[in-house]
Amino acid sequence: MGRLVIERSTERSAKAISIYKAIEAMEYVAEELGCLDPRLTSIGDVYRDVLDIKVSVCEEPESVFREVVKSIEDSIGRRVRISRGSSGYGVGLRDLYRMLSETIEQDIRDLMKPFALETAYRGGVEYMSILLYSSKWVILEGERHRVRVPWIDESIAIAHTHPPENCIPSRPDLESCLELISSGGVVCGIVSIGCMFTLSLESLPTEGDFEHLMRLINKYDEVFDEILEGLSERGLKSIEEIFSNREGSLRATIKAL
Repeated sequence: MGRLVIERSTERSAKAISIYKAIEAMEYVAEELGCLDPRLTSIGDVYRDVLDIKVSVCEEPESVFREVVKSIEDSIGRRVRISRGSSGYGVGLRDLYRMLSETIEQDIRDLMKPFALETAYRGGVEYMSILLYSSKWVILEGERHRVRVPWIDESIAIAHTHPPENCIPSRPDLESCLELISSGGVVCGIVSIGCMFTLSLESLPTEGDFEHLMRLINKYDEVFDEILEGLSERGLKSIEEIFSNREGSLRATIKAL
């Protein structure tokens, strides 16, 4: 179990959770009411006291809206209003997922770079950060070349440090990503002093996304050989291609720091 180092919210983490709650509400409207193409008028709606979701057509009659809206409000802790009038304009779910991932990735970079230095200069002691639904980041200190922590409910994102110049996820890293995404999380990352790897959702995960991750985990030795071959031929771009699911929602990125 890791030792607690830091527990705090940031401006970005608060913004990320506001976006996450809007996504929750819009997905709930689509699933429970059969509403097509739920949208917000602008990204600013995410931060207002009342979340105004515009829809085009709903399968369920308006008589059942009240009960569903009450459930959403209880879940996200904000007032929600559903109104008809969406015509393909405004901020949709994919837009929100993209903004959510970008916001979290920026926070991971800034929070974990100092700890990547610690990993580099303290003999490989690794650190892990976990973004909670409360908007708090929890950062834990692990052991040399690993960090072991109990699973924490309501985790939105996780990231940990690696030794210098190594951002390639291991099989256990991918297993943690699979568990995170299966539990409603959206971003997992790896940070070293030379690079940063993230695996993020661009929309609601598909069955194909889970199958893609399982293939990477179950055939990791083959995947690793593919990574080494790809690095020699196409560089870092090959890592993104291997870990992304082009037919689904999983997007891998690797950047130099």
